[in-house]
Amino acid sequence: MKQRIITALWGIPLLLVFIYFDTHWFPLIIFLIAAFAIAGAVEFYRLAALSGGQPFTIFGIVWVMLFVASAHFERLDFTSSLLASAVALPLIFGFGFRREKPFLSWGWTLAGILYMGWMLSRYVALRELAHGRELVIFAIFSTFACDTAAFFVGRAWGRHHMTPTISPKKTWEGAVAGFIAAPAAALVLHYSQFRWLGTAPQLRPNHNPGLPYRPVRSARRPFGVIAQAEGRGKGLR
Repeated sequence: MKQRIITALWGIPLLLVFIYFDTHWFPLIIFLIAAFAIAGAVEFYRLAALSGGQPFTIFGIVWVMLFVASAHFERLDFTSSLLASAVALPLIFGFGFRREKPFLSWGWTLAGILYMGWMLSRYVALRELAHGRELVIFAIFSTFACDTAAFFVGRAWGRHHMTPTISPKKTWEGAVAGFIAAPAAALVLHYSQFRWLGTAPQLRPNHNPGLPYRPVRSARRPFGVIAQAEGRGKGLR
């Protein structure tokens, strides 16, 4: 508990710095998302290897980084090429290197790229929108509210375990608390940010107003893989 509080005291201000400030060329959040994506991919592929998945770890990490970087430019041709190569190359490698289970290696490699690379890259794209700072805070802190409520309620009143063999301290009571806390925090964030700004967020990239509208859905849960790695074996709730 003490370690979590200390981490929050320095981690949240640092997170806000990365969300709010830009370099001359791109938002600082790219560095933060890249660090999370790489750490998550390393853990993802390590667990896949332990289960016998034989993923192409180096290839997967490189493609995760490319997906995060590509979100800044939002070029459909480049993103499409990345996706096509992420699908095709691991399968070619699997047969070329004569893996025992090439389709299994392909599946785990592609899953890591999409889960940690493509999904987390949506934070970068979200930050590039008009009111992108507020939208990223909205997505991240509503997720934090869910996890925090689930942790404290599950620890205090949790009696019914969800998955005892995978994460023995996660409970249904904590899950219900999380599902209530997330929309509650979303409402607070909405009224405290967008009402204060006097306008609703517009989903249009701010670095090039001439670009056509592209809906961007934030991918919040990949941050959970980092927390899962920390709490694996003892559970978070």
